[in-house]
Parts: sequence; C-alpha cells; structure tokens
Amino acid sequence: VSALPTIGTCGSRNGYKFRPGRQEDAHEFLVHLLDAMNDGELRAAGINQHMSGWRDRLPVSRLDETTFIHRIFGGYFRSQVRCRKCNYCSNTYDPFLDLSLEVSKKSS
Repeated sequence: VSALPTIGTCGSRNGYKFRPGRQEDAHEFLVHLLDAMNDGELRAAGINQHMSGWRDRLPVSRLDETTFIHRIFGGYFRSQVRCRKCNYCSNTYDPFLDLSLEVSKKSS
C-alpha cells in the first residue's frame, strides 16, 4: 500500500476534516485515517472519487469496497423489512468502515 498519505497530510488541503490544533478524539482520527488510506488506495488504482458519476464507471460494481482497508475494517449493515402478509423479506446492504456502538452501564 504505497499510496498511503502521511499523517500530516490528513489535515491538509486534501479535504479531510482532521486539522492540527483542533480537539479531536481517537475515533475521529481513526475514521479520517482510514478514509485517507482508502482514498489513497483508490487513487493508486486510477479511481477518481471526485469525478461526478465515478461509481457508475467502475469496471466491476462495488469495486471500491474491495480495497485493503475495506477488507480489514469494513463490513455491511443489513436492513431488513418483512411483509406481515406474505412473509417476504427485503434486504438492503450498506457498506461501512467503522461501527459505533453505544455501551450502556450494566444494571446491578
């Protein structure tokens, strides 16, 4: 993965929101770092995400979800709707790179 940006460029004019001098937490840093690494890998493969309709021009649908970063950190949310009359299930899968979970205090 030679297209990785340096950590300093994550806050540069490349459009990333992480900027030195602002208070950020570790999760925000991880999200922006993963985005930067994923964008770098796609650029190295010749995929320009800033071009209008870039996803429609991919040679294989969802090719952008097969990057090294997606394979390690990514996954899919499944949304399911079930018809109460016929029991038909409709599934929708949305990709993600990070998953935020709410951790509640265990009641004693």
